Amino acid sequence: MISLSFKNKTSLAIFLLFSIMASKLFKSSIKIGMNAIYAKEGLCSFHLDESANVTFNNSYSQFLSDSFVYVYKNASLIFNGNFILNYGSMLRCEKSISFGNDVMVGNYSIVSDSDGHPHSVMGNPVEFRKPIIIGNHVWVGSGVYIMKGIKIGNNVTIGAKTIVTKDIPNNVTVFNRAELKVIEDTNWKYSLLTK
Repeated sequence: MISLSFKNKTSLAIFLLFSIMASKLFKSSIKIGMNAIYAKEGLCSFHLDESANVTFNNSYSQFLSDSFVYVYKNASLIFNGNFILNYGSMLRCEKSISFGNDVMVGNYSIVSDSDGHPHSVMGNPVEFRKPIIIGNHVWVGSGVYIMKGIKIGNNVTIGAKTIVTKDIPNNVTVFNRAELKVIEDTNWKYSLLTK
């Protein structure tokens, strides 16, 4: 695993250089397009597992303080242009996450293509990793949680504190007020607890 943090442009440049060299050891890959990747005003962290792939396609990408990016084994994270990950936000990529051009992720938001561990509902295993695709010109408000398997269209605004559990079409603004739903006969497991 490659695990580094960066606080400014200089340490980010060192991070990228080290990541490229270390990626050969861990069989991970980082592909960088023509424009800048920029860290601003504080500590940002990237964690890349073995065979993780991160691609910056000619994009200006900005990662603000206390933001975290985790890319797990054999997963693929793609930035296609003009991306901002705001303060305290997290990207968790266990399968595949793709961001279109002109995407802003608000403070303390989470984009995760995984539930984090296997589980089942009524005895049936649930696929706990599914790709996320986010289109062009998308504004993700503060405190938003984008769940696994979601496709978000172009020209979309997602209101603060929204939990995105369904695909979102083009040219809309969405927000939700969560309601509690109870599903009986569920089970989850965590490998460290079951050994």
